Amino acid sequence: MEDSQQEKEVDPKGIRLAYILCIIFGVGLILFVIIPPLVGSWTWYDVILIVAGSFLFIAPAYATNACMVVFGRNGTPIDGGRNFIDGKRLLGGGKTWQGFIGGVISGTLTGVLLTTLSIFLIWPYVQEQIALGYPMYLADPTYLNQFYNPPFLLGLLRVFLISLGAPIGDLIGSFLKRRLNLVRGAPAPIIDQLDFLLGAIFLTFIIFPLWWMYIVFALLVTLLLHILANTLAFKLGYSKEPW
Repeated sequence: MEDSQQEKEVDPKGIRLAYILCIIFGVGLILFVIIPPLVGSWTWYDVILIVAGSFLFIAPAYATNACMVVFGRNGTPIDGGRNFIDGKRLLGGGKTWQGFIGGVISGTLTGVLLTTLSIFLIWPYVQEQIALGYPMYLADPTYLNQFYNPPFLLGLLRVFLISLGAPIGDLIGSFLKRRLNLVRGAPAPIIDQLDFLLGAIFLTFIIFPLWWMYIVFALLVTLLLHILANTLAFKLGYSKEPW
């Protein structure tokens, strides 16, 4: 009964849109993974590198995005309650300094942990595959070394910028939604799912530009996971909307 009542309170078009997006992003992700190896653009070993590298990059942004909600409850609004020239709040009460700072710290710590694991676990495996001569078209030694085995300061700066870019992207997304007159909780495809990740990618680009295939995979998997998680939470009664 609770699920049924929730669905009545939510615009049916939004529910259908969530299901359609799940299908589109799921199919897009599958095609992106399997077609290039089949046509010879890169190999299955390259796919492993792309998947591992993408998750290594986006995990700190995910942690930041999640912890902003945890630490940001009942906090001090970043916009200080001020309105924009259109008379609406700049960002809204849901964007707080506590969430911003707590998210950045959590994401950075997550990134440091994963970078350490990458140096001692993933990088030795990558070196072994290269030494054994496995066919990898994307095995640029310099790039892979910076990705999976970065110097300490470079690795720390990278995960910090990822963790800082995520809330900046989220704030920009919130600002745009309010300028588009979208109330809190209203669906905003792409903005809802990718604002934090795009912020992380763009801010980190100044010291570590991701190759395009890593970016595409990260965007597709984030779109799919975000919609799937929120749709499941909605069906189970833990979320008020499936987006």
